[in-house]
Amino acid sequence: MGKTIDFYDEAHLFVAAIRVLAHQKGAPPSVEEVCQLLSRSLDWGSTVAGKLSKTGAVIVTETPYNVKLFVGNHLKLEEISKEKKESGIDKEIEKFRKSRQDITNKVESVQAELDKKKQDLFADLEKKLKKNQE
Repeated sequence: MGKTIDFYDEAHLFVAAIRVLAHQKGAPPSVEEVCQLLSRSLDWGSTVAGKLSKTGAVIVTETPYNVKLFVGNHLKLEEISKEKKESGIDKEIEKFRKSRQDITNKVESVQAELDKKKQDLFADLEKKLKKNQE
């Protein structure tokens, strides 16, 4: 997928896939079928199914051969937070960017200071040359 979506959107997508597959096949789908439809990994599907099972939005039934999914109380999906949670790596990347920006600002500051000293030095030399010429 191109962009990262939050769990709220993933949950809605997962439940929609269950509904579509149940309609197409006339039977509850397995986690594998949902993952295949959504082009996602089995680990992702198992994780989402587990989380939604805890909320009651999805009912997971296990047989000796596979795991079947049913839509439970779909209104529970609306109780899921819509906020995107920053992962640890997102925080570290932002921290790195900020430190790089701080370094860039310091370098620019030092360069500006050196340019000013250079201008002052040339101004002093010019004054001395004019004084010596007179």
